[in-house]
Amino acid sequence: MLGVLASKPVALVSWAVAMVLSHAILAGIVVVAYLSLLFDYIYGAQAVADIACDCGRRGQKRRSSGEEKLLVSSEVAEFANALGLAHERHHVTTADGFVLVLDRVYEPAAKSAAADTFAPVVCHHGVLQRSGLFLAGQRRSLAYYLARRGFDVWLSNSRGVYPLHEKLNASDDKFWDWSVDELGKYDFPAIVSYVRNTTGRKITYVGHSQGAGQSFIGLHTNPAIADDLALLVGLSPAVFVHPPPRFMVGRLLVPLGVRMIRAIFGVGSFLPLMSPVQRWMPPVAFGHLGYIMFSYLFGWDDHLWAKGRHATYFQVQLPSSHMDLAYLAHAVHAGPCVDQARVAVDDEPALRTPSQSRRLRHWRRRR
Repeated sequence: MLGVLASKPVALVSWAVAMVLSHAILAGIVVVAYLSLLFDYIYGAQAVADIACDCGRRGQKRRSSGEEKLLVSSEVAEFANALGLAHERHHVTTADGFVLVLDRVYEPAAKSAAADTFAPVVCHHGVLQRSGLFLAGQRRSLAYYLARRGFDVWLSNSRGVYPLHEKLNASDDKFWDWSVDELGKYDFPAIVSYVRNTTGRKITYVGHSQGAGQSFIGLHTNPAIADDLALLVGLSPAVFVHPPPRFMVGRLLVPLGVRMIRAIFGVGSFLPLMSPVQRWMPPVAFGHLGYIMFSYLFGWDDHLWAKGRHATYFQVQLPSSHMDLAYLAHAVHAGPCVDQARVAVDDEPALRTPSQSRRLRHWRRRR
């Protein structure tokens, strides 16, 4: 990529500026998050102490009952091997040339005992994640629970998780020129069709966050896909996108137009330095850093998490397309993701069609 940019001085300068600005903003968010944590510790020490005591009690209870050895990984194959599950890796090519990776896991004994009821279940992750999410909890995870009960579990990955394409390389800007719209129009039907044809049975699709949102877009675009589904389950489905609660993101970054987002974050992958940092940084330190940043940005906490899982949960985090994040920022203003046209992402977020404005006002009145 740098070789191509070197032949185009303007592009090289734009790329360098985007790299500096985007990672400076990320560093600023991390600093503010830690300052906020320090402020909460100083002025809300009692609440912090209560939470710590509660977490400690839950942790002691789990350890006394025999906590399994923690596995820090991002690969489904490693989780499956540790849990005694059979694992297969499959590849499916979308209509626009992306090669998606599907991990199939199942309990061999359960498969033999329930050969007639070996129903396929597809689990798909959300934004900035990968399929390993569904096994990161090990014996407390959704995929393990389903596999032990005789289901044929398929853990699918979105485009970009693995840098595979028929013609493009991950260093090409066009490789990252997609959003949840393409995930719904190309990835979702390709995954559903492949699993249906491989197993010969209708599937149950479980989508988390954006994984559910892309299924709604896919069904909205091509209702015939429903013929291959036995059931669709949305876990925290991403349809409406609320502004992040923190001022730095919700009031400063989200209102920016897509052109400005491209200027700040570039036109390739979103925050590309995150991948090498994730590889080089100790998992415990990266997990702590990721948790502090995301909990600050979105206002959630780890009260219900299994103790000590931060390192594992944040190993399944990875960069996404800049356009995917721009699409979600646009959805804060434009209403339901399923109502947005692909071209709308190229407009300023304040510009909505009359029908989008009416639907958004109607939704806000109902809320």
